[in-house]
Amino acid sequence: MRSRAFLLSTIFAVTFSATVLAARTESSPSTDIDVSRRNAIVAAVDKVSPAAVSITVTQRKVVEEYDPFMSSFFEPFLIPHRRRLVEVAGIGSGVIIDEDGHILTNEHVVRDAVRIVVKLPDGRWGPGTLLGADRRADIALLRADRNKLKTDTGEPRETTEPLPYASLGDSDNLLIGEWVIAIGNPFGFVIDDPRPSVGVGVISAVDRTFTQVGGENRVYRGMIQTDATINQGNSGGPLVNALGQVIGINTFIVSKTGGYQGLGFAIPISRAKRVADEILRYGRAREIWWGFQVEEVDPALARSLRLGTNRGLLVSLIYRDSPAALAGLEPGDLITGVNGEEVGDTVDFRVATADIRVGDRVILDVTRDTRTTRIEFAIQEAPR
Repeated sequence: MRSRAFLLSTIFAVTFSATVLAARTESSPSTDIDVSRRNAIVAAVDKVSPAAVSITVTQRKVVEEYDPFMSSFFEPFLIPHRRRLVEVAGIGSGVIIDEDGHILTNEHVVRDAVRIVVKLPDGRWGPGTLLGADRRADIALLRADRNKLKTDTGEPRETTEPLPYASLGDSDNLLIGEWVIAIGNPFGFVIDDPRPSVGVGVISAVDRTFTQVGGENRVYRGMIQTDATINQGNSGGPLVNALGQVIGINTFIVSKTGGYQGLGFAIPISRAKRVADEILRYGRAREIWWGFQVEEVDPALARSLRLGTNRGLLVSLIYRDSPAALAGLEPGDLITGVNGEEVGDTVDFRVATADIRVGDRVILDVTRDTRTTRIEFAIQEAPR
């Protein structure tokens, strides 16, 4: 009897262990898959998406109207017979960067806006106050007052909780090939949903520079290139790394069709943050003042002045008591470099000086009477 009881207990123990093991084996793949789904990308989206906002603007623009009959025959030679001021709607994205409700976006998103409405992913919405914008850098700073936000029903939503905001990362130490996430509200008029869309890709390149984008006479220097999906409405939204930190502000795409083709570009967050800090400190993005005027050197001018080169910028006018004048710059000087970067024409000059702000020190490489010298001075704010 004892041996029989021992045998039965052994069989029961083995059967029970096998059942438990089978159950564990069956649940293990599901558990592993669930864990693997919660990867760094998902965690980063969870961190930043509550702070990614939709920005709707009403802009005033001048529309030129032509005589429909005359334009059929003489369109290249016509001048408009009437100009009308019209209101048009625009949409973009932004990101809240602190608990006070300050929002970074692109300047071109809010340009000429007479009304700005900010909508959070949780459904709250309200007016966005434009604190300042820097057209040269294409960065604007807004503020959303949490006490003025409403719900979808239009009722005020009182809360003592701070607004969600995203952490800002380091755009000076990016790795080509690292994962990034573009968050924003593409086609916001078509998809009436405040929750942002997410596009995932990698950093394709860094330090890309453009001098002409969409007809704008503006320099985009040191841009972050990514293949993360960016479309209309994404402008101003955050580009995020795998740690859930904002490393850039999505700005434009390069495309032959007008749609996404894998070439998206973002302004480094270091530049955007510098503009935001200046607006918060001074109430505006201060315009820089060089204190002199230049002209490009063409072959004819180079021969007449016996310059020996047709590259560089000739100082044609200098203002008395300007920073450059006090530092020793004179009319007739040939500027060939700025802060160590060669300058051959006005485009080179715009590229070399794109990130310079009031208070920065600059070093000009100057040729005067065949002698080369360096002139250093601090940039001042343009007279107001």
